[in-house]
Amino acid sequence: MTTTTYITRARLEVLFGAPEIARLEKDGAGIEATLGTVNSEVDSYVRVARPNGLAEVPPALEQAAADIARFRLQKSNPLPVVETRWKAAVAYLLAVAAGKVALPAIPDDPATPEDESTLDNGVWFTTLPWNPKGWM
Repeated sequence: MTTTTYITRARLEVLFGAPEIARLEKDGAGIEATLGTVNSEVDSYVRVARPNGLAEVPPALEQAAADIARFRLQKSNPLPVVETRWKAAVAYLLAVAAGKVALPAIPDDPATPEDESTLDNGVWFTTLPWNPKGWM
């Protein structure tokens, strides 16, 4: 199983600015290794809800991955706002894993049929009201 890429260095630079990412790298942060760990971590939450993964990464998942990466890159002395955003990202991922967050469907995913024709098991239901003494 391949890990999905939720965040890249290029996207970190767009989201937080190239100077900040360069400063973190100068401080000894292993950006590529950290991104690999973060992508694996995010994927572990997503695959609880979607075992087959996602066809595309929604912006909210990318932002959560970016916030986690930024927190990890600041090592032992993260800024308070970075720590707050990290906590929010983890809470969001917990909601993803619990199925409380709507994720985009994979087009050929049988768990999310485009129409209900694949759900036909020969049982018919009605919306007519039922009365124990007979039909109304």
